[in-house]
Amino acid sequence: MSQNNVKSLLEGNLGGQRLIFDNANSSTLRFLKDYFKIDKIDPKAVSAMRDSEDVMKYISENANAVGVIGYNWYLKAVEKNSQLLDKIRTLSIENVSAGADKAHFYKPSQSTIADGVYPFIRPVYIMNYQPNMGLGLGFSAFLTGDRGQRIVLKAGLVPVTMPGREIIIRDESYIK
Repeated sequence: MSQNNVKSLLEGNLGGQRLIFDNANSSTLRFLKDYFKIDKIDPKAVSAMRDSEDVMKYISENANAVGVIGYNWYLKAVEKNSQLLDKIRTLSIENVSAGADKAHFYKPSQSTIADGVYPFIRPVYIMNYQPNMGLGLGFSAFLTGDRGQRIVLKAGLVPVTMPGREIIIRDESYIK
């Protein structure tokens, strides 16, 4: 799907199709509004469900609907081996680089997000407003450390620093 089509869906210019979000105050909706610099969304073209699983259920039953959920929520459905995954498709989104003569389309994945080629990515920030050392600083230190970055990786997000992995290879002849 081209980025222009996503913008047209938000503005209600593509008749018959609807964008479905995971809740009415979805941060993904706010992100897309900011990304495309749209002030007003067409309420007839955009709907909200209760959660990501409801979005996937709705789009599996309605061919004219496009669901918008976070990639990590999609991975949770894959882990559950959801029956809905057979009825839905993951859309590739157009990424037009400045100066590129041709647009390329990318599906969301940890690698396309890490490489920065998937267009709809956003960073997560940790802000500490404590005036002194405390729980907030300890949590941010944990989250930015090796174990915290591993949790981020397992959640389907992209860590800032990739956790290392040491593998010890032994030659069996040395054991005897």
